[in-house]
Amino acid sequence: MMSTLKPHLFAEMLDILATDSWERWSSNTFLSWKLGYSRAICAFALSSVHAYEVVAYLLKNVLTKTSRIDNKYVVFNRNMAYTTHPMSFMMDERHHIKALMRMAGQYCTVVFDGESHTDLCEWQQPIFDGLENNEVISSTLALRNYNVIKTLDRGRKVHDVIALSPSHFFITHKLALIKNGLIKNLIVRPMVRLQLDGFKAWDGLKIERIEFPDNSGGIFRRDVLHPHRPQAAYLKSFIMKTQIVVANVIQMLKRHLFLKELEFSVAMFKNERSYDFDNVADYVLKVVNFRDTVFAKFKRQDPIQEQLESIPRSNLSTESFHTIVQYAYDCSKDDLFQECCDFFIDNQCVIIGTEKFTTFAPSLVARLLEQVVNLIPQFGVLLLCTPGSTGTTHHKITVTGYLLQRGRLCF
Repeated sequence: MMSTLKPHLFAEMLDILATDSWERWSSNTFLSWKLGYSRAICAFALSSVHAYEVVAYLLKNVLTKTSRIDNKYVVFNRNMAYTTHPMSFMMDERHHIKALMRMAGQYCTVVFDGESHTDLCEWQQPIFDGLENNEVISSTLALRNYNVIKTLDRGRKVHDVIALSPSHFFITHKLALIKNGLIKNLIVRPMVRLQLDGFKAWDGLKIERIEFPDNSGGIFRRDVLHPHRPQAAYLKSFIMKTQIVVANVIQMLKRHLFLKELEFSVAMFKNERSYDFDNVADYVLKVVNFRDTVFAKFKRQDPIQEQLESIPRSNLSTESFHTIVQYAYDCSKDDLFQECCDFFIDNQCVIIGTEKFTTFAPSLVARLLEQVVNLIPQFGVLLLCTPGSTGTTHHKITVTGYLLQRGRLCF
């Protein structure tokens, strides 16, 4: 019967056998089918072609978690934490089949997970030979073991996602072992205290996107891409939702112009004094002025200005008018200045009566009054600042309407 059994029926039969064995073992440990220890499983696999196919199928599809016991045994069991499948089996230095071990390395989903030692026994080498062609194990899991990630990187050209575990001072130094493959997306979990060499492990690596997805951990007070940085030719996007000081945000904008996308979600102002609307707006305008200078140098249209011009006019208020019209005048933003003039017509009684209006330069007041006639409204407000949470050492400001295409800067 076995000689004429169709391949799909053979696979279905083994699936039923493995599932039924698990169910029987779960209800009563004495009612499961077991394959035995190293000597027995090797003898069974070599007894016939069909027996070999049974063992090979189990390694490919059922027993996909590979672990070690004191380097004396390699255990093939189900990919379940702290649980051994009843059909699992072992191999040791005296009784093992290299071809089957190589197959286990190629199809395993977990291998030598959580092991702190880096030594490798020679008789276990076939597992790593197969691991070079493994397409199913995640790079994140592989990163937990020196030998595993080094071997996987030799055969894997692209690591789609690598998620680093939370750490105290540094990202894992094992990341530096990825010398060959391109990391499409690197996810960095919270770090409590960032050190100068905290990101030394990614120096010179090929990474396309770096993401700090959690608004927790410590507050970053340095440029995390300096002095250690992935290759600029590959890095395209940097997303940070972790708290970072605004001065370092501006520092990164200046240093890393090669980035096509740069986004900060929680930027912190030092709380030496309380900040009102004008304090915050003036600080942010420094960044706007800087970007105007940079993009003028390269003779390109600044994408931030395109985003600013699309903000609804309703955000322009009598409170923000003075700061915005001053910016439009100083930076020669004619369209924005005309919009301010249009707003001035409807609210001139309130605006002229404020103390801030008396601080305007005569030339600005003259141009404002000169443009009151025949206005062409085109777009709305520059930015809107609202106070966020206040702490003992920092004051968080939420600024909406400040977006980049090359980099989004959202305080």
